[in-house]
Amino acid sequence: METPFNNLSKRVKEIEVNGDKILIKPKTKDVAAFLSMSDKMTEEDGLKLAKVFESMISRAYTMEKVEFVQEDIEDYVAEHFGDIMFQVMEVFGFAKKEDIEGLKKKTFDKMAPKGQ
Repeated sequence: METPFNNLSKRVKEIEVNGDKILIKPKTKDVAAFLSMSDKMTEEDGLKLAKVFESMISRAYTMEKVEFVQEDIEDYVAEHFGDIMFQVMEVFGFAKKEDIEGLKKKTFDKMAPKGQ
């Protein structure tokens, strides 16, 4: 009997970040960590979330048997944190593709210094 979750543990997701296609392998613990972040993220929250992103990317490339340097993934996450966050929101079902641009604008407007 075929189910929607057959071989799901062997599948990875492809997301587009800054024009680059990268692979991630999300797990339940990643969703839980993502959900635990508050509206007003602290530095510690940001570091935790970065580790979640790094884990999902590393897991996917390990599954695909692609060699990589962990520090390269860490640097990639550092450079593209925001884009990865919004793409993962779509993967986890927190937002639809068509909502992502509006969410980005709203988020970055909140982050902009007052008077700009």
